[in-house]
Amino acid sequence: MQVIPEPTDARARLERAIRSHVPDNAQLRAARAGTLTAYSCLRMTNNERYGHTAEVAGCAQLAARHPEPPHGPYFLTLAQLISDAREPLRAAAAALGADPGQQARPASAAGHRISGLFSWLGLTATAPVAAAYLYCDLALYRADCRALLPALADRPELPKEYLSYIGTYAQLPDQLLTGALDIVEHHLPAPAPVPAEILDAPSTVTDYLNNFWKSAL
Repeated sequence: MQVIPEPTDARARLERAIRSHVPDNAQLRAARAGTLTAYSCLRMTNNERYGHTAEVAGCAQLAARHPEPPHGPYFLTLAQLISDAREPLRAAAAALGADPGQQARPASAAGHRISGLFSWLGLTATAPVAAAYLYCDLALYRADCRALLPALADRPELPKEYLSYIGTYAQLPDQLLTGALDIVEHHLPAPAPVPAEILDAPSTVTDYLNNFWKSAL
């Protein structure tokens, strides 16, 4: 049997780690079992609404600290994408029963963790480390939403606004993911050694997102 060698460059190692990801979070399992409630989906929108502020700020801080191409334009594009998602998210939350005038609070303490991650990225991360974490976040969240969407499709009690919001992330364009990888490769072309912070990104982000989904149940 032919043994495929482990890739040595940063870009390929990140891509390989993400390709091996099989969506299996608590909300997906509940949806497939038919036990996911509209209230859990409302709690998920609260997590998202709370986290968006830190995500937009973190990406904007990255653009300010790393303004030169390809970093600055990419981080600003991502900040704008998240900002544009706020209105569809508010619509989904309102359709699930949220008070649109009330400030969102995370469903549990675990809902705070993503905000902490983006604060760290914005304030201290180098450009390639930030790009590695953003790539993992976008790729893993897209995969989770793609798996979740069909499991929600036959749930008439869930408003179309929520399904549409999940669908938006399920359809994130590949260019967003490759843009992050381009930044990683710009700083760490083969055969440059790969820092431990970048090697840790896939497992760290997987843990953050699993807790993020679970906290809404």
